[in-house]
Amino acid sequence: MSRLLSLVTMLVIATATRGQAGATRLAIAPRSMLVLTGSSNLSRWQCRGAALQGTMDVDASIEKINEVIDRVEDGNMSVWISDPSAGRFPQPRFELTVPVDALRCSGGRPMEHDMRNALKSDRNPVIRFRFVDVSGAIAHDMDEHLYHAAITGRLSLAGVERDIEVSVSAQRVARDRFRLRTVLPLRMRDFDIARPTALFGLIHANDDLTVEFDLILEVTTNA
Repeated sequence: MSRLLSLVTMLVIATATRGQAGATRLAIAPRSMLVLTGSSNLSRWQCRGAALQGTMDVDASIEKINEVIDRVEDGNMSVWISDPSAGRFPQPRFELTVPVDALRCSGGRPMEHDMRNALKSDRNPVIRFRFVDVSGAIAHDMDEHLYHAAITGRLSLAGVERDIEVSVSAQRVARDRFRLRTVLPLRMRDFDIARPTALFGLIHANDDLTVEFDLILEVTTNA
């Protein structure tokens, strides 16, 4: 049975100051995916985007990041009792963009055309997310080697920006590769999105929309 430990030491802790030796940049890697899921009065629908772009910058070396993760997962955190700052990282800077025209939908080209119109891609060609802060403590699932946290950010969709809070799970896949996943329920009306219709209004999309991110981040630079 999994044990969840509240932690204040992990990659996206916002309480530490900058100035630690080294810096790491991670970039969105292939196999990352954005999935939009919704429903209509007839069936469910889904659009996927794999042409994601984005970077995360952390003012800590990848060696330091891995050292902290190793100690958390081994339970060897006593070294931080005398120096808590040794187990903290500066808040990362992270932004993600997804081109709307790259979305591929279950209904084929007609649905992709309707989705581009609904998201006003001629004026707002990308979906954008920018990380702002960690909302609270991070929980560590020791059995699954997962880290769970609530984060705040700004989501830009169809030309409308909203502050959002979302639960994120993080996993170290390799010593230079990490995976972030989240599922965010939204309503189209909150972003002034006109619900797509088809067949002269006989088919219409429902208001609820789910945005799912599955991101692979790989180290590109380590100074």
